[in-house]
Amino acid sequence: MPYGEVLRRPSAKVFAAVAVLLLVGAFSLLHADERPATVARVNGVEISRDMFYETLERFTVNGESLGSIALRQLISEALVVQANDRYGLGVDDAAVEAEYEAAARVYGDQLPTLLAQAGLTEERFREEIRLSLILDRLVTRGIEVTEEEIAAFYEEHKDSAFHVPESYYASQILVASEQEAEEILALLADGADFAELRAERSLDKGAWGPVTKSDPIPQNIADAIFSLQVGEVSEPISVGGGGYYLIRLDKIVPEEYLSLDEVRDEIREHLIYSKAPSIEEAVAQLWEEADIQIEWPRYSDLAL
Repeated sequence: MPYGEVLRRPSAKVFAAVAVLLLVGAFSLLHADERPATVARVNGVEISRDMFYETLERFTVNGESLGSIALRQLISEALVVQANDRYGLGVDDAAVEAEYEAAARVYGDQLPTLLAQAGLTEERFREEIRLSLILDRLVTRGIEVTEEEIAAFYEEHKDSAFHVPESYYASQILVASEQEAEEILALLADGADFAELRAERSLDKGAWGPVTKSDPIPQNIADAIFSLQVGEVSEPISVGGGGYYLIRLDKIVPEEYLSLDEVRDEIREHLIYSKAPSIEEAVAQLWEEADIQIEWPRYSDLAL
């Protein structure tokens, strides 16, 4: 098992999923805004905003009206935001902006397009981030992990999660024929520089690495890489279609075990989240503890 897989957090990163609570983006139009009171006119006949919303409420998803889904969503959001002050979780504008900037660094120029595809404005995305941060701190508040638990986890998973196997790095020259590959081998034997020949004559400037003996690479490539000494070049290797590789082994990185000090923080975080309730459980608890009064009779039986 590769390092990190066993430490994967059960909750997604803020910028890995646009919405934390379900259907937020789909029903963001139900938030109060400055949209005109008239949605459209058909041959002069007005379709009002109220008519539009009332029609939306008649549509259903899995037997439930969109109105019920949207109202439940809005109540959940309000409870999450209130939990920030109620429990002193400390999610402020600075924390939100830091996460927004992290998302911008990851997605770069694509972020506006991704937000548009999700039906989110930058302002709404920041609110999504706020909700995610509050929920993250809500589910982990008060959870403690001891050094003994961290050490025990490390020992249990040392040979799987924290073992970095021996890895190999190799360069290649790809040519169109076996004859050309042999010519290049002869030049190398006479002292020619592999990198220069690669730059001048290779049809493919790709490389191999890091690769390990358990990686799924073509067997003939694996046989060459794992049998060479550093600096050695393989015999011509057929790659089909008449092409031939010459593989040079550039570097071998010995296997290692990450120390407890190197992974302590990751283990602590993993153990905290393994003890934490799910987001659904946390939101359900907020509903149970809240005084929720439904003013519209049609939604009087609304439940989480």
